[in-house]
Amino acid sequence: MNDLHTEEDVRGLLRLCLDPGRGVERAPLQLTKVMPQALRDAVEQYVPHLAGLREAAELQ
Repeated sequence: MNDLHTEEDVRGLLRLCLDPGRGVERAPLQLTKVMPQALRDAVEQYVPHLAGLREAAELQ
């Protein structure tokens, strides 16, 4: 998770987490509930509109 230095790095990891293959797909809200702090920090920096999803997930 140390390679989250650019917006594209973060978006690429999020795409992989949402659709890792083998028929597994996750909803963005599911992902925000389980993402580690390092990814949360990167999302808030590079993809700020997703931070709102994380906050909504935590409220639930």
